[in-house]
Amino acid sequence: LDGIPRDRPYRTTAAGYTFIPNISALYELEDVRGYEAMTFRRLFDTYPLWCVHQPVWFNRVDDPTKPFLSFLNVRYFLLPEGMAPPPGWPTIAGDLGIRLVENPNALARAFAPAMFRVEPNDGVALETLHQIDDYARLGIVDGIPGQPTGVWIPNGDASVTIRSYSPDGITLDVSGGKPTLVATSFTAWPGWRLEVDDKRAQLSRYNHAFLSFVVPAGRHHVELEYLPGSFVVGAWTSGLTVFSLAVAGLVRLRRRAPPLVSRDGPA
Repeated sequence: LDGIPRDRPYRTTAAGYTFIPNISALYELEDVRGYEAMTFRRLFDTYPLWCVHQPVWFNRVDDPTKPFLSFLNVRYFLLPEGMAPPPGWPTIAGDLGIRLVENPNALARAFAPAMFRVEPNDGVALETLHQIDDYARLGIVDGIPGQPTGVWIPNGDASVTIRSYSPDGITLDVSGGKPTLVATSFTAWPGWRLEVDDKRAQLSRYNHAFLSFVVPAGRHHVELEYLPGSFVVGAWTSGLTVFSLAVAGLVRLRRRAPPLVSRDGPA
């Protein structure tokens, strides 16, 4: 695991029953497999594209070469003893029969696909995703104003540079000569907020369960942050409660304090 860079936003996972994913938290690694009985329904719909669902456990990955895993930003794989790395995948380290290999096809957490298709029908979108073998080239968006549905549309050629990253947010510089759809592998839970050049902007669903957005031509600063309204309301409520308790405590202390006295009598 020392061979996995910690300064780049890439995910790590393992094949079969190697390195059960709750261990990943001990090493501060993002593991795409998860470890929960409940999850986002749209993400669940994508499981056949990349994993074997195991109820009340984790999503087992048997084939590291599944194209959707590259879309999910999975760059580093732990392979069990006896499992050879896919052709062209370099071995970074190996010990105790386990091999750490690198997926050279992994996509960044945010990127500009070569082409996209607008498909508002979820069933058709999922069916189309099963036919894609290169997610750097093709992807599905649920809707873009002014764009036709059901046809592949060439995307803008903007460059997307990641400036900062955390599991609940990313900062990007996007630069291009045409309007461009920027795709991400952030799951589209309600609560994500997008700002382009410090102004709120619209998000769309991408590849059924993830986030995307369109930036106009030119150079732009983009911030994507997970900040649900319920969290904001809860934070304000908690802050006001603490402030009220502090004020009430000060008032009670002042009332209980004895009067000041001097040598000449009460002040």
